Amino acid sequence: MKQISTLLFLPILLFLSLSVNAQLKEINGKVTIAEDQSSLPGVSVRVKGTSIGTVTGPNGNYRIQVPGNESILVFTFMGFSIQEVTVGTQSTINIAMNTDSKQLQEVIVTTGFGISRQQKSLGYAAQGVNSEELNINRQPNILNALQGKVAGATISSVGGGPGQGANIRIRGINSIDASASNDPLYVIDGVQIDNSTSTQGAGAGANVRSVGNRVSDINPDDIETINILKGGAATAMYGLRGSNGVVLITTKKGKGNEVRTNFSSTYGLENVNKTPAIQKEYTAGILG
Repeated sequence: MKQISTLLFLPILLFLSLSVNAQLKEINGKVTIAEDQSSLPGVSVRVKGTSIGTVTGPNGNYRIQVPGNESILVFTFMGFSIQEVTVGTQSTINIAMNTDSKQLQEVIVTTGFGISRQQKSLGYAAQGVNSEELNINRQPNILNALQGKVAGATISSVGGGPGQGANIRIRGINSIDASASNDPLYVIDGVQIDNSTSTQGAGAGANVRSVGNRVSDINPDDIETINILKGGAATAMYGLRGSNGVVLITTKKGKGNEVRTNFSSTYGLENVNKTPAIQKEYTAGILG
């Protein structure tokens, strides 16, 4: 009886495997550059809506299996326009891709006058952070929000309490003078501000305390972009104050005729871990 059941089950498995193979269709072709018809290696070829994909070889050739005639092939490559082609009854699909210069252009505000330049045309290092990247970790101090997002910048907090200040050093310190400030210059919408952080107490023998820096007064949700300028050429127009780098902050402004409202909120809870012992039995004698 078992042998009869096995013999009856084998044709069913064979039929299912043949039907699955019949649904797959092999497509091959070549991807070239439309301007000079040269082959384009490394182009990503994938079936839209699925995880099926491949890349073109050194000669621009590719080979891929698609589920059926309704499948759509998507061709993508950096610097070129994305192209989509429906397979249909074709078995060979050759694609000529057109360059798209918009993908390689990046605009950055380079001066306090609001002049915009393409980043690739700059003769110095500059890096920008937009509002979405800045508010992803919801930090109340925008300097702490820049932590890990800007290359060559070291950001450290003065203290761990609420409202504590933060320091930023761009490419280290530029002066070995202990009294010299190595803080960068801050420019908000073309206006230079003083972002010094006080860590001194009042009077002899007073406890050292920290006061929050002025940049922490800015709401991170009101900032559109932050650009960090590095090097002497980048800070030439700001003179000596810009020798340690410049932090350009551009706030959000109304655009077009759209009315848009955004709401976000954060909250935090803190508990005192340990309180120090206080001496209440003795007082200071004569002459302290």
